[in-house]
Amino acid sequence: MKGYGKKPIIRVSEAMYVFRAALELAILCWTSWITADCLGSFCVGAWCWRARPPSGLSEEHVRQMSYRKRTFGDGYKSRTSFGDRHVRVVTPGVQLVSSGLSAWRQRNVPMLWGADTGVSAGYAHTCALTFGGQLVCFGWNGNGLCDVPTSLGAVTAVAAGKAHTCAVTSDDQFVCFGRNGSGQCEVPTNLGAVVAVSAGGDFTCALRSEGQLVCFGFNGYGQCDVPTDLGAVVAVSAGDDHSCAVRSDGQLICFGSNAHGQCDVPKDLGAVAAVSAGKAHTCAVKSDGRLLCFGWNGNGQCDVPTDLGAVVAVSASDDHSCAVRSDGQLICFGSNAHGQCDVPEDLGAVVAVAAGGLHTCAVRSDGQLACFGHERAAGCNVPTDFGAVSASDPHTC
Repeated sequence: MKGYGKKPIIRVSEAMYVFRAALELAILCWTSWITADCLGSFCVGAWCWRARPPSGLSEEHVRQMSYRKRTFGDGYKSRTSFGDRHVRVVTPGVQLVSSGLSAWRQRNVPMLWGADTGVSAGYAHTCALTFGGQLVCFGWNGNGLCDVPTSLGAVTAVAAGKAHTCAVTSDDQFVCFGRNGSGQCEVPTNLGAVVAVSAGGDFTCALRSEGQLVCFGFNGYGQCDVPTDLGAVVAVSAGDDHSCAVRSDGQLICFGSNAHGQCDVPKDLGAVAAVSAGKAHTCAVKSDGRLLCFGWNGNGQCDVPTDLGAVVAVSASDDHSCAVRSDGQLICFGSNAHGQCDVPEDLGAVVAVAAGGLHTCAVRSDGQLACFGHERAAGCNVPTDFGAVSASDPHTC
């Protein structure tokens, strides 16, 4: 980490690092949103940290993206907590916007207050966190997957699965609710502190604070059989019947159902910056930013456009895949039966994407969330009383 003598654990690309921050390490930084020019600055994902605010941009509070502990502080002076970090900015006063099919009912598009801590899109429901940590779920509510426990408290991470939802609270509780026919909501009593969670088809994977991966629920294809020699993990993604994990050295390991080759990681893949496990395919961003998808390709969800270029984020769902280019452009490919690949022409630069079962959500560089595709799956009747949101993939890596 420039200026503090903290070296990254992995340099996964020109614009993405995984690093370990010292306890309560002071950070002085601003964001310049999507940028391809991060030379001389420390870059994390699409965020670029500089010695002073870029022209036209103000000071903004910086916080983590993928892990439990938040930063704290005001303005540009902020502190991290502990452990491996992916960071992002929190921006006040953004707006939720949407477009797409209206076969079920029109979305409400309210002006939202505050700043976000995350969103996760399941097959037909959506969960979002307010800046204060309140969890709100909306959309299809079969099996009570949108019935957030009233005693849950502040939430720091959320994962929306096929028919269940999991959340990590600020006091280290890990709670899952919704369909539990396969034990996907039965959190192990000895799990300990969790820093990341991914909810798949009928199973759940949790990443413990020391990097150990634990999966539970339906295990008919071995998707919960974590390899004994896996080692420390920095990212996890649960698909429909398979799981993928990125080790601390950048190696991608997938296990579970391999009926369509979704676990056949190419031998020459090299270090991986990001992974997303879909229904029966897997997409990975290589250390040089190139995107590679493998597995079921019945709808072209693995046909990565030849002119895609460097990628900073990816999300794989049932039958389509979406990627955010280094210039912020969102590209989706695969099934477009419900308009889930019809990226709005006026979307602009994107910093994150979440591909749901029948829809896609993307966070614009100005903090707005745009969703398109099937109206029911995109989450209708968005509550007006929670903070702005950002997108993550359906199983939250």
